[in-house]
Amino acid sequence: MFRCNKTVTFIYTKVLWRSDEMSNETSTDLVKQVEEYIHTEEQVSIQDVAKQFNISRYRTNGILGMLVGAGKVGVKEIGPVKVHYWRR
Repeated sequence: MFRCNKTVTFIYTKVLWRSDEMSNETSTDLVKQVEEYIHTEEQVSIQDVAKQFNISRYRTNGILGMLVGAGKVGVKEIGPVKVHYWRR
């Protein structure tokens, strides 16, 4: 039997709050701009996108995560770097 304590409740609430915050902060226009940028480039890293649009890597990772989840962008790991590419 699982007993919920204050720490678990706090962490769960924090995760929900973060996901709401992320969806509210990221505008659809920015996601579309990132999508077009990836479409024109051969391969991009999180750092490339963050520099291009002057946003944090944390926010960039969230946007790329949405695009990967939608099936528009693929990911391959080259050493320690995750490279994102447009799925054809």
